[in-house]
Amino acid sequence: MKKSFLIIVTVVLTIFNLHASNNHYKNSIVKSNPTHKVVKIYDWQLQLENGAFFGTSLAKEAAQRILNILSKGEFVLQQKIMSYYVLQSDTQVKNYRNFYWEVTSENGYAKGFACSKSKAEKLVKLVAQGDIITFKIIKSNSLK
Repeated sequence: MKKSFLIIVTVVLTIFNLHASNNHYKNSIVKSNPTHKVVKIYDWQLQLENGAFFGTSLAKEAAQRILNILSKGEFVLQQKIMSYYVLQSDTQVKNYRNFYWEVTSENGYAKGFACSKSKAEKLVKLVAQGDIITFKIIKSNSLK
């Protein structure tokens, strides 16, 4: 019964977070120009003694809140919050994780997902903000 409740809560909170407006979390917008907005999303994972949960949030605070709700009164084996960069327009696309990319530039390191190779290349250029030292784009095995 408790496990079923936790699963339902996870699904509902994840749906609310994915469809929520980004007005409260303006800090998640990394760089914008007239045609593209790059946002930071947060993947979270929670491994409990009784099972595992995972999801995506638009803000780190929302991801942490979900982890706190799900882990309340449970023995936590592992919990993680990882951030990635995506185009804001891709957050509404179901399969936007077809291409994984990483970039190292003068200003630091970033990683993210895109729904096409051209969008991955565009994100690398937008996020790098300077001379690119190294980058890579990896195509998902599920694509033919």
